[in-house]
Amino acid sequence: MIKTMMKQMETMPEKRWIIYGANGYTGRLIAKEAAMQGLHPILAGRNYQKIRSLAQRLNLPWCCFDLKNPENISTRLNQVDLLLNCAGPFTATSVPLAKACLQTMTDYLDITGEIEVFEYIHALDEKARNAGVVLCPGAGFDLIPTDCLAAALKKCMPDAKYLALGFDAKGPVSPGTAKTIIEGFKYDGMIRKNGILSVVRLAYRVRKIDFGSGPKTATTISWGDVSTAFYTTGIPNIEVYVALPGNAITALKIMRIFRPFISLEPIQKILKKIIDIQLKGPSVQQRKTSRVRLWGEAVNIRGNSVQAYLTTANGYDVTIRGALGIVRKLLEKKSKPGVYTPSQLMGTFYISKLPGSSFITLRVNHKN
Repeated sequence: MIKTMMKQMETMPEKRWIIYGANGYTGRLIAKEAAMQGLHPILAGRNYQKIRSLAQRLNLPWCCFDLKNPENISTRLNQVDLLLNCAGPFTATSVPLAKACLQTMTDYLDITGEIEVFEYIHALDEKARNAGVVLCPGAGFDLIPTDCLAAALKKCMPDAKYLALGFDAKGPVSPGTAKTIIEGFKYDGMIRKNGILSVVRLAYRVRKIDFGSGPKTATTISWGDVSTAFYTTGIPNIEVYVALPGNAITALKIMRIFRPFISLEPIQKILKKIIDIQLKGPSVQQRKTSRVRLWGEAVNIRGNSVQAYLTTANGYDVTIRGALGIVRKLLEKKSKPGVYTPSQLMGTFYISKLPGSSFITLRVNHKN
């Protein structure tokens, strides 16, 4: 019987999966690492020449399709078990791809950090369960480390009513990340207040945070956890901070005046064109030498608090290894259908299993 079972396993077809947007900066890095790990993705995107060239260099299969025709997307996804979406801005790509994944019973991952996308996909939980698929947006740096911090803080303080998360990162960004930032200037800031997503001004709140190397000035930003940490923890009040020098925070406050102008579509196109010309993304050396410090704090109604500390590799390296770890899990063993945050799917301490990441350190402070 054992021999028969082994024989059946040998003849089972290998699961097929797609990296969409493989020709972008982060998509290329993920494709190269996937090839090295023997995961054999199908490379896909909208740029025929770039996708074909990359696939030939990596000796991987490829296909080319845009997202204008839903039937065409479904035809492509009918042939695979999983899709990893690396094509930003994700406000433009996640909706058609997630819809097609539901129709074709294809697991869906992306590396977005955009609140709008998280809210859209988390609203699909019932449809995902009915379709028998897993949807996990934010399978990269923009969520994995902070989501794991949020989950760890919740476990340590189950009655927390306030959650703050933050990070201190250095180094250049990719063209895709820069474009997402430019798109973000069209909107005000955002926090979660009493369980509801609430619009606030840019640089709404400024505070000193010790990320592990002494106090630094940090300000609120519209990071993905404002949406997703609520689904992970149920904590009703959430803010996310980034460490910035004082002049950068002042610049953000000034941006409030110019936001209507920067939001104009012609200006957005010009700025994105400049990004395409000038930005290439961090080099291998830059990624190796830049690390990220992360911090979190949970507070209950009595004023007791717990703080969490974490250090990771460069954000792009976290995205590469983090996303592929989730891909491997879903290809090897089917998870219960539904919408997940990364920590819900992979465990509270998933981030500490990734290369370059420390353990999460927790410090409890009881108010006298």
